[in-house]
Amino acid sequence: SQAPGTDELRRQIAADAARIMVEEGVRDFHAAKRKAATRLGLPEVTGIADIAIDNRDANHVAVAVRGDRFADDPRRGVYGSTDGGRTFTRLLASESGAGMTRVQFAPGSSTTIYAVARQSRLADWFEGELAGTGTAIHLSEDAGRTWRVLGGGLPSFEADGLTRLDLVVAP
Repeated sequence: SQAPGTDELRRQIAADAARIMVEEGVRDFHAAKRKAATRLGLPEVTGIADIAIDNRDANHVAVAVRGDRFADDPRRGVYGSTDGGRTFTRLLASESGAGMTRVQFAPGSSTTIYAVARQSRLADWFEGELAGTGTAIHLSEDAGRTWRVLGGGLPSFEADGLTRLDLVVAP
């Protein structure tokens, strides 16, 4: 049995971890007095950019993996867990080489997930940042089994030179 407030503490820690961009896998901070966090799943990925926890089930987690910022990284994408982060399944692979920078559950839904991809890579000092066409908002309405890219009037790299996106989903 979990202590009262454990789910809320986990949500807060996940939000804090997302803000500081955890670099090596997901860790469990739910025991406030624990001196060291327990390593959970995704130890092989780098650059966790965001963590979303389902408001209806704290064991249902989605993670946006930015990946290596200086090289192509086949581990970029969105990963999901239904056991509180102990194991993960890849829900969305990045076909364009874009790293995922944001992931959110729609308010009141465990099956609708939004993910933001940003195609960029830091190059040497002379080249700066390389951007591309993979910057987009992805939507899944079946808990990550299928995804589609949102369009229909949103800015794009091709038409507008868009290189960065962010997302806030409101009820």
